Amino acid sequence: MNTPGNPLQHLPEGLVIVTDRHGRVRFRGGQDPDSLEALAADPGQARLLELAWLQSALCVRICCPDGLDGVQEMAVYQTQWEGEGVYLVNVQAEQQSRGAAPALLAVHCDPLTGLAGRDSFLEQLEVAFERQQEEPSSSLAVLCLDLERFRQVNEALGFEAGDMLLAEVGQRLLRCVRNGDRVARLGADEFAILLEGIEGQTTALAVAARIEAAFNVPSIINTREIFASVKIGIAMAQRGHTAAQELLREADIAKHSTPLGGRTVLFQHGMQQSVLAELCHESALRRAVERNEFELRYQPVVCLRTGSIEGFEALVRWRDPVRGIISPVDFIPLAEQTGLIIPIGEWVLAEACRQMRLWHRLLGPEQRPRLSVNLSARQFWLPRAVDRILCIVAATGFDPRYLSLEVTESVFIDRVVQAQGVLSELQNAEIKLHLDDFGTGYSSLSYLQQFPVDTLKIDRSFVQRVASDPRQSDLVRTIVTLARNFGMGITAEGIEQREQLEVIQEFRCDQAQGYFFARPLTTVQTSHLIASYPRWHDVIDTRPTDRVAGSPAPHRHLFRG
Repeated sequence: MNTPGNPLQHLPEGLVIVTDRHGRVRFRGGQDPDSLEALAADPGQARLLELAWLQSALCVRICCPDGLDGVQEMAVYQTQWEGEGVYLVNVQAEQQSRGAAPALLAVHCDPLTGLAGRDSFLEQLEVAFERQQEEPSSSLAVLCLDLERFRQVNEALGFEAGDMLLAEVGQRLLRCVRNGDRVARLGADEFAILLEGIEGQTTALAVAARIEAAFNVPSIINTREIFASVKIGIAMAQRGHTAAQELLREADIAKHSTPLGGRTVLFQHGMQQSVLAELCHESALRRAVERNEFELRYQPVVCLRTGSIEGFEALVRWRDPVRGIISPVDFIPLAEQTGLIIPIGEWVLAEACRQMRLWHRLLGPEQRPRLSVNLSARQFWLPRAVDRILCIVAATGFDPRYLSLEVTESVFIDRVVQAQGVLSELQNAEIKLHLDDFGTGYSSLSYLQQFPVDTLKIDRSFVQRVASDPRQSDLVRTIVTLARNFGMGITAEGIEQREQLEVIQEFRCDQAQGYFFARPLTTVQTSHLIASYPRWHDVIDTRPTDRVAGSPAPHRHLFRG
């Protein structure tokens, strides 16, 4: 075995570990060089050594191997064995605290997934980048990946389940790449792949497509199915690049440019400015949470049987000191992505309940309107979510029997059994559940059968064409019939024209809301509206754009009490 290609020759004394491209330990030997050669001469060991690759991630899975209590120094050798590249790890050990070993080894690998760590990946990227600069004809690509909804997995199922999912993700990524491609976990739910010697962006996009296909299959974590979709950003080495880390940065920018529901984006010049603008927007939103720059608007929900106000939906607005009032369309998606929706949503619930309690004190028991508040998926899947909700409501003194929580269909995806538990708790607390924007998401009939939904809210996109498009009218009629068969109430959103209202009334919807009745109102405007006791028995012929409530007077021409 003492040949020029023998990687065990002339090593200093110490523990020797050889890893394969997946970071798995394939060979370990003691301090005696002769015993090392004897072990390596074993046909089984030699076969495993042949599987090792120079490009592999260095990973020592055993923090204190062979009874060592610590590690004083670790040397890494990159060499050849039987024509294949291998990693050799020579560990010089002495007796010391056990805490020293994991910290040193973690520099080279991610112990959770067995992949390369950030430092190891950056080193490999530097080497590959230098090779590509010397041989411009070969292509080099970096893929940066993020798991979507990973935080929800941690929040709903616990960190142990999250760790199991990350380990599964690492294995799936390895199965999607070639021998010699490098896969790393950079941190949290962020992964990276280095593709060297490829045929341009076509190969990189093909790898991304394989990854997307691999994640169409759910992961089984503690008997639960979890769909862990990924966002992928790709950066190709170009002539203008001067540093290897530019590739990783560009891939990360492309990943963050992936639209909601999108999968793969190839880096293009100009993306950096867009990402910077988004980062500035996120910083401003975080400051808004800290400074409480939010306000509520209240849109009346009208009973179509009596023409009176049934309740109000609380809608949040962001009052930026520079840009003024910002619509939720322009900041709620970002709040969802960053997790800021949790403090924002809890503030909305608390403030709306506090204000509605004040209005209830001014009205008799038979005149008290209900309060509807939107509940995000992040809030719904928080640990002990119902306890948090009840605690907030109790602190305001508001009666939870008058509270309705609005959720979208996407909240229930992949977690039917868990959702049933949360909804049952809400039902036991006498809080009503409204299924918002029905028809725009998955619209599975099984949800309506399995969940205790009290009211179905027909999305405005269906209502807008209900009076002009027969097919749309038939669809709305079917939704109403479906809800009736399941014993649910029906609310039509986005009523803006009298013709729309007439069709909705013909279909026997229970409630409606929209600009036809009133725009979302400030607290003062809502107080005036409540004090005027409006009833929309019928509505005079006034254009919807004229029905803007700025003071008590404009409301009084909209109804006859």
